[in-house]
Amino acid sequence: MERYVGLDVSLKLTSICIVDRTGKVEREGVVTSDPEAIATFIKLHAPQVVRIGLETGATSTWLWTELNKLGLPVICIDARHAKAVLKMQINKSDRNDAAGIARIMQCGWYKEVCVKDLDSHATKALLVSRALLVKIKRDIENQIRGLLKNLGRVIGRAKMNMFAVRAAQLAEDRSELFAAVDPLLKAREAVEQQIVDLDRKVLRLARNNAQVRRFMTAPGIGPVTALCFLATIDDPARFKRSRSVGAYTGLTTRRYASGEIDWTGRISKCGDKMLRSYLYEAANVLLTRVATWSALKAWGTQLDLPLEMLQIREDTTMNQQTMKYAIAVALFGAATLASVLPSGAAPISPSTTLPTQAASSSAVTEVYYRRHYRGRGYYGAPGAAIGLGILGAAAGAAAYGAYGPGYAPDYYGGPYPYRRQYYAPY
Repeated sequence: MERYVGLDVSLKLTSICIVDRTGKVEREGVVTSDPEAIATFIKLHAPQVVRIGLETGATSTWLWTELNKLGLPVICIDARHAKAVLKMQINKSDRNDAAGIARIMQCGWYKEVCVKDLDSHATKALLVSRALLVKIKRDIENQIRGLLKNLGRVIGRAKMNMFAVRAAQLAEDRSELFAAVDPLLKAREAVEQQIVDLDRKVLRLARNNAQVRRFMTAPGIGPVTALCFLATIDDPARFKRSRSVGAYTGLTTRRYASGEIDWTGRISKCGDKMLRSYLYEAANVLLTRVATWSALKAWGTQLDLPLEMLQIREDTTMNQQTMKYAIAVALFGAATLASVLPSGAAPISPSTTLPTQAASSSAVTEVYYRRHYRGRGYYGAPGAAIGLGILGAAAGAAAYGAYGPGYAPDYYGGPYPYRRQYYAPY
């Protein structure tokens, strides 16, 4: 007979509940949070198991991977969706949660989460460690600047190794101040050395991966950004539509519609924050620091124009922020599409510049739209900007699919699908 299993996992123990096809509890138990122990219990008491469910969590990747290797049909479900169901229970306990997850598996009302490969997690762990050390170094430098500034001693702009030299010079004539600053300088030096070591490892990973090297051919894209994109997307074939990549990275707008209320807010900022920040940095580097002119940089310049060309009456700051995020993902998407065109993707003609294609596809210079934002009229350009952002994300996913089987874009060239009544000509 068919059996369905729910796992409520903690660091030490895992509660297991087995139900039949009608939702009746057949067996309950508690084992250690070890894949072998969990698999032994399930195979003993539910040999004909159909689905095994567990929530997303700190150890879900490891458990999911190991249970799959043992031949069990395990499914990882979104913890937020599971919480919405389990909160209807009067009593909260691990035993009741396991029973609730088992019944979710039995009725099939769940949203499966794609579990990334362990190699992607290892790469992301390296990037997270590097980002943390960079933040620690910046915090130490800011602390040193603050200590010296209290006594009227300003370090100013210091590049490369000049920061430590300048700070030591300003503090050496006062023993108390030097005693406070010197340990921080030594800590900064140690952290900096660790960052250098991690940079070598990042470069080694990038050098040994053909897809990362292909990403780095785009202007403004370095090994850190390329590796972060690779580790975050993991398998591009898991996206049914290429436009879903924009939503996955949190670069699509949030919407609230109920009755007569219908407003679209800021970008959702769901997904990986590190990837969004790196895309933002890459776009800024391309637009401000890359001296060589290219069609991609021209496209970015064109994307900045709507803030001046459209009739913006309110909330200019919000428009600019939305535009920046859209530029970031659009530039990277266009860069990857221009450098890596997969089989079946929409071709870019060498004689047609990217700015022309972008303008014609989004109609960004021809329309503005009006929407109700929290009960008041709002005029601006973020709709067109987000349209370009999704276009770029779709292009990036298509290019990224060059190493995935049979993945081609299904969205390229149309404006972001806002409701028709929101558009109006000049």
